Amino acid sequence: MGMVNSRFIVALLVLSACLLIANGCTSGTNEKTALEGELAKLKANLEKTQSERDSLKTDVGKLSESLAKAESSLAKVTEIRNNLQKQADEIAAARTELQRQVDDLAASRTQLQEQVGELRDSRDKLQKRVDALTAARDAALADARKAQAKIDELGKQLQLQVQQVTDLRDQIKTIRSVLDQLQNKLK
Repeated sequence: MGMVNSRFIVALLVLSACLLIANGCTSGTNEKTALEGELAKLKANLEKTQSERDSLKTDVGKLSESLAKAESSLAKVTEIRNNLQKQADEIAAARTELQRQVDDLAASRTQLQEQVGELRDSRDKLQKRVDALTAARDAALADARKAQAKIDELGKQLQLQVQQVTDLRDQIKTIRSVLDQLQNKLK
């Protein structure tokens, strides 16, 4: 942009010099007045162009500052975006890991439910065995009581018979003794 303004200024200066030279060569007042008017216009255009150039330089400076700020903001936003993407990736990985753990827990729960079912079946079988053994024990206790009662009764009968045998032995002794006495008397 500065190159175009410099060329324009140089062209204006060359044109002004040509007009001045031409003005000196011709002596006509009309031409001189026309050239002076043209020169005044060129000077006004030159001042306007220089003013625009200065304004454009100011605008370029402001735009350069804005561009630097925008690039800085873009760098910050890019860094933030990269950090957010990293966090999103970490969250996705954590979610995947949590889903795996949930799946593992669901499988473990299913296994535990199966084991609970098996334990209930085993408990029911064991309860039936306990009930059967309890019934057998109760029957054995009843038989043992009956047997003990029979033993007690037989023990009493045995004592009675032992007493009877003892009495009979005593009687036999007495009879023998009487018999011996009778035999002795008979002799």
